[in-house]
Amino acid sequence: MLSAQAPLRPSRGVVTLASPRYSKIEAILHKSPVAERSQLSPRAADAQGIAAPAPVDQDYAEGAEVWMGNHRFVCTHALGRGSYGEVWRAKVISGEKDLKEVALKEVLCQSQGELQQAIFEVQVLLALERAAQVQQEGIQLRVPRCIAYKVGASPQGWRVRTAMTVAPGESLDCFIRRPAPAGCSCLKALRKALVLVGRLLRDIGPSLQLLGPIAWHRDVNSHNILVDGAQHDSPELCESASFWLIDFGLAVDSQSWVSETGKWRTEYIGGDSRYWPPSSWIMHLVGPEGFDRRPDLCEQYQRRLDIHGLGITALELLCSMTMACTPGHHEEELRPWLPILEAWKSYREAVWHWWSVVYAVFSTGGDLGPVQQQLVEERLIERLLDLLSRIRMALRRCAEELPQDKSRKLLRMIADMLDEGKTFDLREIQRLLGGPMIDAKPKPKRFHTSPSNGHVCSPLKAEVALQANRMHSARISHDAERREKLETSFPGHQSLLLRMQSFSAQLRERKVQEGATALELQLQQLRRKVVGQARHRLQHLAAEHVRRSETQQ
Repeated sequence: MLSAQAPLRPSRGVVTLASPRYSKIEAILHKSPVAERSQLSPRAADAQGIAAPAPVDQDYAEGAEVWMGNHRFVCTHALGRGSYGEVWRAKVISGEKDLKEVALKEVLCQSQGELQQAIFEVQVLLALERAAQVQQEGIQLRVPRCIAYKVGASPQGWRVRTAMTVAPGESLDCFIRRPAPAGCSCLKALRKALVLVGRLLRDIGPSLQLLGPIAWHRDVNSHNILVDGAQHDSPELCESASFWLIDFGLAVDSQSWVSETGKWRTEYIGGDSRYWPPSSWIMHLVGPEGFDRRPDLCEQYQRRLDIHGLGITALELLCSMTMACTPGHHEEELRPWLPILEAWKSYREAVWHWWSVVYAVFSTGGDLGPVQQQLVEERLIERLLDLLSRIRMALRRCAEELPQDKSRKLLRMIADMLDEGKTFDLREIQRLLGGPMIDAKPKPKRFHTSPSNGHVCSPLKAEVALQANRMHSARISHDAERREKLETSFPGHQSLLLRMQSFSAQLRERKVQEGATALELQLQQLRRKVVGQARHRLQHLAAEHVRRSETQQ
């Protein structure tokens, strides 16, 4: 049975799903120096009862001036547009010292859910910056830094504007699709690709590790990763390349997401389906019921979506760069790698085809139900699991034939990232490839609140949230003591409670059965009615045809 999924929305040519959930991270931000960066218009305050927004701001355009708190910017040119809004590059006229230019992002929100998600994206960036600052070693966070943000009005509802630092480089997707230089051999391209894959994992891995206690990105792929300094032909020069993770628009609160009754069961699925793990396809085609007797895949969907996305992106970079060149006659060193390239080619053809089928229906506003049913009948999930199994086998066999070097570790790491049965730890990237280690600290407290007037993440509001949390904890302790006294006073209380719960469950099951029986009777009556009307209509048409024949004769 197919599950009812959220409507898809286009985003830069990929299929994504909207995510309306929201929770803020004030507990992480209450000591942050970025506390004064946010600015909400006076009447765009509470996300649970948002009043009519403030007057409409000036639209982004070349030469347009934009104010956010003490910052003033002038738009120069558009960096990108989509259904979500647009991004512009702008010069800094006044504000933060030594800041020359920024990226101005605008997200158009037509509902409170979309507004909450847009603000959550900003709060994730602020929390990430704070998390990086408290590390003992210098961690270079490879994500844009939030300078300021503002919630204003739009004709359809609200617009959330964010000023961020400009991440250097170009989209990794554009870099991969660029034709190989003339005369480049596959072996040389492979060596360069291995260097870049190592840099990719070393740069993005720590950022995802810091992100884990805060949120899941859910859209890690070559479209949302920028690469800078990779244009050199020499693999040695590519060691200085850098990779940046962008676009947190589909991020979800990781702590409320993960648990047996977490939001992963009800939250809308998101991301580019070409980079989905099998667990995401299960949620899209079947729903949570598809994880019955599949605990590894259920765990993958709850905790390892970003790890799988990073692993597939690393494999795409490795294979695409190598396959862009023509093999030479004397490249015997390439032989152990050929099964990997063949496995990737089969995977890409199948998964890109499934994506195109879904996107073709969605882009025309069609019904996704028949497409989902078709993909289930084609056993998409089983075929995807088999394709990934072949990739992992090829990676590990190739690693066995390589000497004890960095390439061998790299291939095994990618295989583990794509293995739903492996509990991959992102700290393995630093252990195997080097780089500063991130302290494993307890997950911070979280407060599920709504934005208020003024500065969203001011220290005063964070202190109020802390006091509220302490009061809530005290109330929980008091309730626990009362329950303990009640059970002591009435020894049979617990057994009576269990009997009442069992009886309630039996009643619910009986009601479900009775409802199903009633529904089946109604369907039978409707079926008989429709068949009778169709039979009567056919008889009438047949009689009409006979009369016309007699009249013509």
